[in-house]
Formats: sequence, structure tokens, C-alpha cells
Amino acid sequence: MTKKYFATHCSLLVFAMIGISACGSSNSNGVGGQLNPDTSENSNQTGNDDGLPDDSTGSVQPFSVRVANYGNLDSSQAAKVDQAVQLLDEVMNSAEFKTRVENFTYSGTLQFVQNNGLTNAQIYDTLMAAAELYPSATQANGVADIQVKIYYPPWYSVTSAIAFTSTTDAYLNIYDSYFSSSSIPALAETLIHEWTHKLGFEHDYDSTARRPYSVPYGIGGIVYDLAKRVD
Repeated sequence: MTKKYFATHCSLLVFAMIGISACGSSNSNGVGGQLNPDTSENSNQTGNDDGLPDDSTGSVQPFSVRVANYGNLDSSQAAKVDQAVQLLDEVMNSAEFKTRVENFTYSGTLQFVQNNGLTNAQIYDTLMAAAELYPSATQANGVADIQVKIYYPPWYSVTSAIAFTSTTDAYLNIYDSYFSSSSIPALAETLIHEWTHKLGFEHDYDSTARRPYSVPYGIGGIVYDLAKRVD
């Protein structure tokens, strides 16, 4: 299998010496603001204390994130990841998240870019099933198993990159400077962005006009937008 590196919000830097392409955050480009407003499907939902609609119809599939390995994180870093995971659980189990995903548009059509031939509803189902493809296939059990590691770049690197993963690496590698400065909603966004790569979703390496509408960026933007209301 060809080894692929996936990254978030690419900068121009390529780490030629170690073969890693690196990227940066997506919430600054206003992806959340590009989403369709909630449809009438949510108009009769009752709000919870955090402002996200409860799923009174029972139509939202149960989903959870499990940190299988904290890698090289210390206790305070692990606690920050736990906070982001708690936000992810709440956001992704909300009816509004389901509505946002199903009503995501690109060029006036209900679709994500580089959607692997899936409709929005199928992408939602794929996310909630949580059957990772990389680095090895897992069963659809509704549990996103993530492994997190802080990446300390070499002294000679100058980059706006924040995170990366690959088809052969179980870890979601997060740059140390970004990790220490990121808000909990932003960290939740980054975790879900990198995890969607484990499901086989990709995006353009370069900062193209369509890249914010890919699954990793689009889902990350939705999570960030909703997580800010909860946090």
C-alpha cells in the first residue's frame, strides 16, 4: 500500500529531510459560516443547557470517541485532549450536527468535495459508524479510536502547520506550538479533521478554493462552530 500523509490547511513548507508535508488550521477561514442554516427538521427540537438541540426523535446514531493511546502527552496535555473529546461526543451526538452534515453544500448542491462517491447522508452514517480504514481496518462500532501524539518539529522548520497523520501511522500528530495555544473547540476540530483521514477522506494539499468543502475541512468546521457554543 502506498503510504500517504494527510495534513491540515497546507502551508508552503515541505519537510524534505523527513518526508512529511505539513498543514495548518481551518477554523480561521470561516467554514462554519458557509454552512446552510438549520432546516425545519430541527425547529421542533428542545434545546439542552448547552444550546444544541436534543435528539427527541432518536434518529441520531450513538457515537463516542475513545483515546486509545496518549502517546507522549503529559497529564495536563492528556486532560486537554479529554476536554476536546468530551466536546466531540456532545457535538457529534447532537441533532444539529446531523442536520448540518446532511445539508452541507458545495456549488449550490448538497455535497462535500472529494466525497468518495458518498451522499451527505452516507457521509454522516460513515462518520457515526466509525469504521477506520487506516492504519488497519476496524469494525463499525460507533467508537472513534484515536491515538494522539505531540509533534516537536526540528529546529530548522518554519511552518504554520498544526497537525498531520498518514495511512501507516496510528497517531494523530499535533504540533506542540498549536497544541499549547489552541482552544478546546479548535482542538476538537483538529482531532476530528485528522480522524476523518482514517476513514479514507482526503483533501487538496494546496489551499484551493474547494478545499474548505472537503470532508475533513467541512466536518471540522461544523464541529468547531457547534463546539464554540458548548464550550
